[in-house]
Amino acid sequence: MAHNKQQPTPMDELWRKAEARFQQLTGSSLHMKPAATLNACIEKIDKMGGTDDASGEDDDQGLQKAKELGIDTLYYIKLLGGVAAQAASNVFAPSSMCFNALAILLDIPGNVHKFHQAIAGMFETLGPSLSAFRVYERIENFKDVEPELNRAVHDLMISFVDICALSVQLRNGSKWRKFWKDAKAALLDKDSGVAGEIENFKRLTQAHATVQATQTLKVVLESDSHLKTILYQNAEIGRKTDIIVSDVAVLRASNDKRTFEDNEQKYLKVIKEKIGWDEVATKQSQDSKPIFLVVGAQNTGKSIIMSNMRRHLQLTYTSPARLSPRTLIASYFFPSVAERREENPAKTALKSLAVQLAERDNAFAKALSQRCEKETDIDARIRDGSCQDLWDFLEIAEPKGNTVHYIVMDGLVSLQKEKADHFTQIWDILESVGPSKSSLRILISVRPDMISTEMARISTNVDIVRANAADVREYVTQQLRKNDIFQDDDDDKRRQETEKRLTAKVGGDFNKINTVIEQINAVFDSNGPDTEVDRILDDSNDEKATSLSVINKLESKLNIGEIKELQELLRWIIYGEYTFWSLDELNGALFLKFGTKSIVRLQRKVEEGGKYSSILAFDEDKEVSVDEGIANLLQRKDRQFGATDNAPQITAKIEITKGDMTSIQSFCWDLSNKVAQISFDFDKAVEAGNVRESLQVNKIDSLISILRASFKILGNTPDKKTQGLGSYVLAYLPQHLEALEDTNTLDAQEIRDIGEGLYAVFESGDVVKRHWDVVDWVIWYRDAAEVTIMRRWLCNPNIRSKLGTKDRKWLEEVEKDSNPNQALLRPIMEMVARRWLQDTEWPVERLFEWLRGYLTMPSSDAPASVKQGEGQTVPNTENVDSPSQEINIGRVASWCKDVLQVRNEDSTWFQRLGETFSSQSQFDEAIKAFQKAIELKDPDPKLLHKLARAYADDEQHQEACQVLYQAIELFEKETELKKADLSSVYVDLGLWLSELDDPSEAITATKKAVDIEPENHEAQFRLLEIYLVNDRVEEAFDFAHGIFQTSGTNQSGVLSQVLERMLQPGVEDSLFLRLCSILQSQQTVLTRIINEISSIAERLTEDDDYARMASHFYKGLAAYYFCANNKPILRITALRSWQQCLDLAQEIRQTMSHPPQLAALAARLISAHHFEQSRNPEESTNLRAHFDRMAAMTSFATPSPFMPSAARVHIAAYHIIKNDAQSARASLRACMDSAFDILSDQDKDNDSLGYIYLATSLLHCGEDVDALSALSQRVPYPDKGNVMSWLLEFDGEDDDDLVRSLTSSLIATMEKECSERVALKPDQIDYVLHEIEKRLSEDTRQHDWIETDHQAQTSFEASNSNVPSGIENLLPERSEPASELSKAYAKIKARLEYWSDSITYIPTYSFCDGCGAAWNFENSMQACKFCYDVSFCQSCFRLLQEGEPRRPQTVAALACNRTHEWLYLPKWDKETYLQSLKGNVMVGGRIVDSLRVGGTLVSTSRWLEDLKTKWGFVKKEEENQPQD
Repeated sequence: MAHNKQQPTPMDELWRKAEARFQQLTGSSLHMKPAATLNACIEKIDKMGGTDDASGEDDDQGLQKAKELGIDTLYYIKLLGGVAAQAASNVFAPSSMCFNALAILLDIPGNVHKFHQAIAGMFETLGPSLSAFRVYERIENFKDVEPELNRAVHDLMISFVDICALSVQLRNGSKWRKFWKDAKAALLDKDSGVAGEIENFKRLTQAHATVQATQTLKVVLESDSHLKTILYQNAEIGRKTDIIVSDVAVLRASNDKRTFEDNEQKYLKVIKEKIGWDEVATKQSQDSKPIFLVVGAQNTGKSIIMSNMRRHLQLTYTSPARLSPRTLIASYFFPSVAERREENPAKTALKSLAVQLAERDNAFAKALSQRCEKETDIDARIRDGSCQDLWDFLEIAEPKGNTVHYIVMDGLVSLQKEKADHFTQIWDILESVGPSKSSLRILISVRPDMISTEMARISTNVDIVRANAADVREYVTQQLRKNDIFQDDDDDKRRQETEKRLTAKVGGDFNKINTVIEQINAVFDSNGPDTEVDRILDDSNDEKATSLSVINKLESKLNIGEIKELQELLRWIIYGEYTFWSLDELNGALFLKFGTKSIVRLQRKVEEGGKYSSILAFDEDKEVSVDEGIANLLQRKDRQFGATDNAPQITAKIEITKGDMTSIQSFCWDLSNKVAQISFDFDKAVEAGNVRESLQVNKIDSLISILRASFKILGNTPDKKTQGLGSYVLAYLPQHLEALEDTNTLDAQEIRDIGEGLYAVFESGDVVKRHWDVVDWVIWYRDAAEVTIMRRWLCNPNIRSKLGTKDRKWLEEVEKDSNPNQALLRPIMEMVARRWLQDTEWPVERLFEWLRGYLTMPSSDAPASVKQGEGQTVPNTENVDSPSQEINIGRVASWCKDVLQVRNEDSTWFQRLGETFSSQSQFDEAIKAFQKAIELKDPDPKLLHKLARAYADDEQHQEACQVLYQAIELFEKETELKKADLSSVYVDLGLWLSELDDPSEAITATKKAVDIEPENHEAQFRLLEIYLVNDRVEEAFDFAHGIFQTSGTNQSGVLSQVLERMLQPGVEDSLFLRLCSILQSQQTVLTRIINEISSIAERLTEDDDYARMASHFYKGLAAYYFCANNKPILRITALRSWQQCLDLAQEIRQTMSHPPQLAALAARLISAHHFEQSRNPEESTNLRAHFDRMAAMTSFATPSPFMPSAARVHIAAYHIIKNDAQSARASLRACMDSAFDILSDQDKDNDSLGYIYLATSLLHCGEDVDALSALSQRVPYPDKGNVMSWLLEFDGEDDDDLVRSLTSSLIATMEKECSERVALKPDQIDYVLHEIEKRLSEDTRQHDWIETDHQAQTSFEASNSNVPSGIENLLPERSEPASELSKAYAKIKARLEYWSDSITYIPTYSFCDGCGAAWNFENSMQACKFCYDVSFCQSCFRLLQEGEPRRPQTVAALACNRTHEWLYLPKWDKETYLQSLKGNVMVGGRIVDSLRVGGTLVSTSRWLEDLKTKWGFVKKEEENQPQD
């Protein structure tokens, strides 16, 4: 039982919707064929940054860090997918789907190479949340993943896929280019959609944590209804857990008293050596121990306590800002052996912990990164070194700076049992920690017998059984009451005695409680004696006896047919490779065995209360499994049938001790007559209960039964009755064969049956061809070890002896081949090759992956088996797979050409190559292949369409459009024209013309699509979208008004379809806003829109979760903001709609792409309504109600009080209006606290976030002057070369003519060649530095040019074609000597490197919510003091003040109005910009006529300390002077 299965379940519906969203947003299928692998994604990440672009040849430190984070994130997804896969289907593997999504995102065309910044930002943002969910990877004795936990894990992974989809959409669109080169800023911009989904991801983490303890406890108890009763009545479980957790808090008590002691230190040293403790902390640290043990036997709830402890720590340190030491939490829960994939789980755990800590602490990450870079052979050190060496190298026990590491580990019990050597290595590390590690705390769960003397010395222990005694007693009481056991008035004494005895006997094991209660209940049902109850209680601490009692009782209740049926189920469940089995799979197994199939009947037998439910577990996802303890008891060692040596031997002996010959003869005569006359009716004996059948099953018999069923499936065409097992039998055929490697236990016929079935798989490609739809999880096409197993079987003499001469000869040739594994698969691969390049029916992705994997299978001259001992063989495992990526498409195609004996490739061949290249994002090669296919075939418009899409995928939209024009011309000449094909071409043409910023032609093309196929609602939507996006107001009005007026009332009308399309994921909110704004004058149409959206919402099903939420949200928008006069009834309608949006978000657990963003927006608008009402004098009597509603909305905005949100800002503004500054500060104090910590953690990379929090808090608490100071630290985008010229201004001697000339040349080159591509400051610096190196390199090569004689100068002027652009015009009449030129460049380089090292780029504070203009050197802004993150440029602000009809870009802008208060943000200038870069800030002064008057220039560190003092966070420290 080594693998979890992946078979269609209700979770597939979520993944199908996720795949549909991904397809819609990106145009790519999430169900990639072949599926992306972990190694493939890692390789793509490793290649990030590789480009020929002059802006940078090597990865910088930031990109390298992003690569590391990305690779670590992949491992987190893989491990998290292990949990999700327990209930996933064979169609959707969660981790595989995530890898597919990420692989598509990582396929970045060269011309958008800088989008790597965005991916880096995504890794940095998601990493901590992903790593945090290791806690669910292994919870002791989880027989299955509870539905709620399973759903939450799937939700997280789906959210990750949605983030990738939105990122791909952003990358493929043009919107991110408005951010110039800062793709990371584009990705995380609030309008990108990605930022909202990232917040969703974080929110899911929090939501998941809130149900964590309840659900894990439910699993441990293995009784849904029983535990619900306890949990609903609180049962003191949480209270007792808190008591235990409070003990953990003692371990951190000393740490919380420390404060920062060295704010200027760039890299903090280890706490023990560099940071002192005050007297109290020192005393406490001496008494505290670094390790906390949660001690308990099996099934006593250790994992629950560990989960609660971890959650408690997370909640305690939710704030990224604490005045106490920064606390980083990392956890690793060792998976069970059935889930484990790692060869070295101990090292995997240590690497996981280090990655989590690095994600949370930049200082730790930098130090570890530097050690990795210095290590000459890091791979060898990690691979070959011991765990102790790895622990020391990673320095997990050495927190950086003012930091404490909390390590939470669970599952060591399983590790000790399954891999004792790895457990010993981990245990030795833990024992080496010692009590002096005051900055390290380790929480682990153990069993009592695991605690050594040394561990007891350095640890603090809590006994789960003793700590939970009251809870266990309460649970027993509840169960007795529920089952009506000893509940009569005169049973009080007996009940109390039973509670006491059972509580004492079970030792805190909840599983035993359930079993014993069930046995006692059976005694009561049968009116059994009290002595039987006593016996059960006496045996209750004997787990084996209890389980045997359950099995014996079941055997006595079932008839012979039911026992045989249950035996067959147990064969698959116990000896199959899946841990969890679906009803469909098990029904298929029963059909193959007995010829009957009934899912409904089987479900009744396995569900709670069913005949088989006492030994089979059945969850809400209809997954069946068996408890490990019961499974062990149901396994029998001896074979039941088929083995000659073990065949039953029955003898009978009649002994006559006394009698004469006559009487003996008479007796024998009578006996013979009796035997002849009497028939033995065994069936009646069985029915009468005189013969008892055992439920036990044997391993060998079970595997033979499974294999015979497998070959029966494979030998026939796919059948619906057994389709659930199709994927399983193909994927796990080698595992079952390997389990039967000792053929001495099999008879000859059994061996021949297996051999014949196996031979049929390989003799041709027919078996694989028939079952190609279910080969998703097969890996033996590329796995030498698995093929070797099957080859070994075919080499068995009993098998070969039954083959014909031709077949035996083929097998002999296979064994003689230099690569016998490939030779065995060659007939299959020939079929695959034909299907790949000579047929167009099957998609190319999986076909190519099979061929590529096959060709990477390593060569070996070793035989199929290596002797290990007499009668035994083991597979040859010396071969080591090489990366499949080394085999490219061309090489695979060449092999196919040879094996298929193709002399001249035809058009189909190149078409399929083109499709393959496109699937691998090799668009240049795809274009060439499609062009070749077109040359070899009569003009084919569909083939031209494929070529055009390849061009478009490569962002060559101009070429794509030209090809489409040719396709259109051919389409129109066809006699049997398919309207859908031509309409689709015109839709694509319109999209790509839009990408070329040619809206007029785009409109013309899309109109033709509509004219050709009026029922093409996608074309209708795209046309309206083009109108709206390009501000074609009149055309949009006419078109929208026309379709809304002429549409019928049925559901298929254009109005309904266009509106429903707007409700889908990926459609920006601004599109609906623009539609409503242009129709604002047509109130009848707007009313109809509202009614139509209501109709859509009513008919949408639960499968359309996002559309349902969007329908409520947009209905509210239209009713509240765009309907005339804003009637009270419409406001009520809007508020009700937004609340329905929030309710639905809660109902579906916020799992879809945009629900978190929609929920946050709905909460913003509800809060805005109540904020405006609180300002209304007529509502003075309802202020408390409005305030409470604003407060209620805070929970929908952000997952943490330490992050700003619209509702929190409204509350602060409410207090400011009431002149209650203190309460305003209190509402945003946590946000301010977070800002201070972020800005003092010595990690400049997150300062941008810190200044956002700081500016938000100050602005909305009415502290305008300080808000301006905070905003001045968020420098804007540079304006072409002006910033570069400021940075390169030299004073004094450095300001010579040559330096000035070279500086001007560099800036001119940058502006001319890369004006848009290097528009952002860091990229400008990088570009100029690269240009300097390029020029110096070329100068060195052209040594004639640096000669000082006139002839050399003339030679240079005559051959300057290779000289860097602009240099020849900058030189004096005689070239400067090389040394002078080098010195001048060195001055420039040194100055740029100074800026590069000292500046962390922070994106501009805001964009105009009216038109999207940025606050920069050209635009000033008006920031709203009442609305969170809302600003307007002066033009839009003027329109707002004049009451012009609103056409906002964002939903947030709708809630803002001209009666609000504003802070003027002046245009940026040189002085403010440079001072910000130098780390200085203007503080003080006062606001006069919207401008700051007066003020003093100080260092940012001094200003921050003054702010802390002003807000009451710390004592005022010594002032710092402004920096130069």
